[in-house]
Amino acid sequence: LDELAEANGHGHDLNLREITQNVTVPAGEVLEVTLTCPVGYKGIVAGWRLDEGLVNLGNDPRPIIRVFKLFNPTSGPLTADLWLGCMATRTKPGTGNPVVSNTASATTTSPEKTLSNNHGSATFTVDMAPASPSARVAVAGAKVKAKVVCKDDEGCGGVATLVALKTQKVAGKKIKKGSVLAEGTYVLESGEKSKVVLKASKKTKKALKKVKKAKLKLGNKAKKVKLR
Repeated sequence: LDELAEANGHGHDLNLREITQNVTVPAGEVLEVTLTCPVGYKGIVAGWRLDEGLVNLGNDPRPIIRVFKLFNPTSGPLTADLWLGCMATRTKPGTGNPVVSNTASATTTSPEKTLSNNHGSATFTVDMAPASPSARVAVAGAKVKAKVVCKDDEGCGGVATLVALKTQKVAGKKIKKGSVLAEGTYVLESGEKSKVVLKASKKTKKALKKVKKAKLKLGNKAKKVKLR
């Protein structure tokens, strides 16, 4: 079943994806395996097929990922087929930014000269545009570590790149504006705080230590950062 029943003449298809992985658990060991839904999808149901003797220690459901834990008490390797069903269908907010108004009032049994100050209202507009991940960058050898906070209700994920802000000569080599200094991938759940690790190539490893400022791109968002 990949569609919803109609209501008031309107129906909707379900956007579903399957993530599968075959794993081998060595003898006498516990293996933890993480299956991750694509960006924009949520994990809704999981399944597994285990070799005889392999023990399922449970799985941890999270919005985007599912973490399985398996134990092999036997003297030989055993395998398992793991499965995660993902869905991207969601309801959408209305157009425009809604205006919210809160009103408060107060009363008293004591005599009052002025009644006009017994109530008040505050109005604000809700910005429906999802906030982009934010990050600060630290350089450690050939790696760049960026602290990331996901503020998107649907989760954050994609390719993270650190690019040169301008054409410059660093460590005896010319680096053109927009050149990729380091690159990595990231997947975060909504509200999650984590670190994204970007790795420099052999050509940019030395330059990465000398560049002071760069542009960090997370998905379709970008911001200037200081390297330290």
